[in-house]
Amino acid sequence: MILVIVERKVVLKKSCGASSGEILFWHQWLTKNDEEIYEGYQLGQDENAKKTIQRMIHFFGMALSVVVNILDPDVIVIGGGVGNIDLLYTEGRASLENYIFNDKVF
Repeated sequence: MILVIVERKVVLKKSCGASSGEILFWHQWLTKNDEEIYEGYQLGQDENAKKTIQRMIHFFGMALSVVVNILDPDVIVIGGGVGNIDLLYTEGRASLENYIFNDKVF
């Protein structure tokens, strides 16, 4: 089985319980694309970029583990702009290993 994941656009909405600081934080990122956020992370000078990339890796592993645990695919293909983020193939893979039932990921 081959699983293909393609990038999708997500629209962020304010939640009723969000603090003004959280709304400001998300508002700052609404104007940046994934390349700009990743570049800020690589430079190591943008704390918000670091938090965003760490969250992405954490939730990438959790979300993909659901698919792996149910379908047990032989190959996973990641496409779109997000597929250009090298950390998904190292740290994202390590995050996935924390949530799957299998002994290891090849």
